Amino acid sequence: LSPVPYLQSQNDMKNADSAWCESSSYSTWKKVYSEKELVSIFKKNLKESRAVGKSNFSGIQQIEIKSTFPGGRVNELEVLTNKGVFTVKGDRTRWLFQEGSKILPSAKFKIEKNGKVWVIDGSGFGHGIGMCQMGARARAKAGQSFKEILEAYYPGATLQCISSGK
Repeated sequence: LSPVPYLQSQNDMKNADSAWCESSSYSTWKKVYSEKELVSIFKKNLKESRAVGKSNFSGIQQIEIKSTFPGGRVNELEVLTNKGVFTVKGDRTRWLFQEGSKILPSAKFKIEKNGKVWVIDGSGFGHGIGMCQMGARARAKAGQSFKEILEAYYPGATLQCISSGK
């Protein structure tokens, strides 16, 4: 869809060194997988993640982030397997790594092979558009009004009082 001013990733920095949402346990996060684990996880989640490409594989040779959105979240992830390539786009990359009912906290991550394991270093929680709950809480504790908080997360939106007429 075409971008609208009030639904875009926003810089949530308090100052040059700290973010409003840094008190969140999802400020930064890490996941570590063996190749065997990823093969199993990926094969199980190909359909749910809407992966396009080869699905009959037994090894992973390379995982590459081909592009990101302006806010830093993964736009396209490419996985080179021993039988070919498959790709996953956008927020669906979170579902590719699903374990049980848990998907990745966000699609804002880097992935690299470190020896025999794959390491994902990520940050954030959710789709990255809208209000960070922990950031809103920190802003309120710092004395910002609800109006200032909403304007920070939804620029261009208008606040209106709506009466039910009763």
